[in-house]
Amino acid sequence: MKILIDRGHSYSAPGSVGYQNEVELTHRWGERIATKLAERGADFVVLPDGGSASQDLEIPVKAANAYGKDSVFLSIHCNAYSNPSANGSEIFVYNGAYSGKTKDLADAVYGAYRTVVPDLTSRGIKQADYYVLRKTVMSAALLVRGFIPNERDSV
Repeated sequence: MKILIDRGHSYSAPGSVGYQNEVELTHRWGERIATKLAERGADFVVLPDGGSASQDLEIPVKAANAYGKDSVFLSIHCNAYSNPSANGSEIFVYNGAYSGKTKDLADAVYGAYRTVVPDLTSRGIKQADYYVLRKTVMSAALLVRGFIPNERDSV
């Protein structure tokens, strides 16, 4: 099983801005995850970023789908909200029908993230109709690693 890592944003579509830029945080966390996977001998790929704002989602999804259904997909993002006290991490899975493998993936990612950042508020595992979850052919989860306007979450 290949683990496919989508760092969530490209420099042409950098996402939210708060204490840091979302693209900087998602890329840094993508590299941290890749390093940990490499240390454990896991089979993984860091997916390419979108080449433009209009392709920011399409390019990594197309690259992921080339690996087929036996892989798993993890997209990394940050939340944004006008109130800087909003906080917490969460995992999203597709709100359509999803497999037990997807639930297992979401549970594993969430559990692993909670051990790395245990003091971050838990917002749980949720369902959504996000493009990267809907358009990937394999089990997929989207990690929202915290709120970018919140100083404590922006680590």
